[in-house]
Amino acid sequence: MTLPDYHGGSIVNLMASVARACGATAGHYPALGLLEATPLPTDGHLVLVVVDGLGYHYLRSAPGVALMQASLRGSMTSVFPSTTATAVTAFLTGVPAQQHGLTGWHMHLDEVGQSVAILPYETRAGAQSLARLGLEPGSLFPYPTFFQGLAVQSHAVSPDTIARSVFNRWHTRGASVAPYRSLTQCFEIVERLCRAQHQRQFIYVYLPDFDACAHERGIASRLTAAHLQRFAQALERLLRSLAGAGVTLMVTADHGFVDLPAQQRLELDQFPELAQCLSGPLTGERRLPYCHVKPDAHQRFETLAAEALGHACEVVPSQTLIDQHYFGLGQPHPQLARRAGDYTLLMKPGYSLKDWLPDEKKHTLIGVHGGLTEEEMLVPLMLFNP
Repeated sequence: MTLPDYHGGSIVNLMASVARACGATAGHYPALGLLEATPLPTDGHLVLVVVDGLGYHYLRSAPGVALMQASLRGSMTSVFPSTTATAVTAFLTGVPAQQHGLTGWHMHLDEVGQSVAILPYETRAGAQSLARLGLEPGSLFPYPTFFQGLAVQSHAVSPDTIARSVFNRWHTRGASVAPYRSLTQCFEIVERLCRAQHQRQFIYVYLPDFDACAHERGIASRLTAAHLQRFAQALERLLRSLAGAGVTLMVTADHGFVDLPAQQRLELDQFPELAQCLSGPLTGERRLPYCHVKPDAHQRFETLAAEALGHACEVVPSQTLIDQHYFGLGQPHPQLARRAGDYTLLMKPGYSLKDWLPDEKKHTLIGVHGGLTEEEMLVPLMLFNP
């Protein structure tokens, strides 16, 4: 297992380095060790491009992306779990789940008494808006954003499909939001911002399409490789356009990917006795499910899980993971223990576990993430000074 390195080797520490370069006071986490010898500059524009799903090992062996490979400073770990809901929130807040409390795509919220999909901001059953249920984002996300702590002007360049969502609007407070509809338009916005302003800026750019392709087609597919090559070509054009603009541009990711064999994509209904021990649906991720267990069923759950799933996962009390700082350092979020459930299934390489609610349409993901393999946990850091 590759564990998150919150002491100086994770994406959280990268954000600590960005914060220091932008005049913010030190937070919970130290600066990134990779940048210790050559810290980020305290003048000029800083641009951070997050390519959702681009793992370090994948990038190193990918064809047709020589400039990106030549600009690698090294690898960092993602956070725990290695998934977008938790890791992108770390970019937007500067802290991991230990502080922000978002434990995966699906979470059990005591506030509404059921499982929710946190990024769409809706219930899992019936896809009801949490806002319409009276749950305001300020009560669920009671923390500042990363942008609010900076001493420079900030921008968040986001796909127009999510730019105005409840989650994105709340987590980009302190930044001006610039929606885009294509990669070309996205990089045109970045160039315009860097050229139009003499005042120093931090520009955060989020690109979700590589992740979507890897989920649907698999990380080893030709289409996924071609997608990265198109990104690399667009990045080279952007760098040429930024020549002489006083920009430091960083490229990284929130997590990596693995492809799973079809026969090892397990579903909970294959284990009905185990399912009967649960008080609600699985939460978290396919590669890292949290199990909320009925109060009188803990011993039975442990026994059944070891017998039925011992070949596919490790069954760990979630409180143990909190105590051992998997989710982060420092004081935990008050709801972290509840949201992480009673047990976490640390899926072994090659395995996933999924359940389905009656109104959910089943769908297959070839590429997945959320686990603790190097392929999922290690992300690249590239630096460019055009």
